[in-house]
Amino acid sequence: MRILTTALSDEALELCRRIWDRRLAPSEEFSEGFGIKDIPRQMNDRDSGVYMCKFAEFASRRASIVFTQEHMPYYRQRMV
Repeated sequence: MRILTTALSDEALELCRRIWDRRLAPSEEFSEGFGIKDIPRQMNDRDSGVYMCKFAEFASRRASIVFTQEHMPYYRQRMV
């Protein structure tokens, strides 16, 4: 878990550096880097881990990102 946390932290720092160096808005950098638009927004402070896992799953399969906040209770329960 520590290795995963460190890797994600390093990736986030690198992304921030690229955003500031190129003066792009975060959404532009994200869309430009991954070609993904209309990313669902988290509406509370409890689901960030679930969003991250589901986004990674969908992106790794190159599937359309179709989940929303309403799907989070279902995904959270499935993860438990």
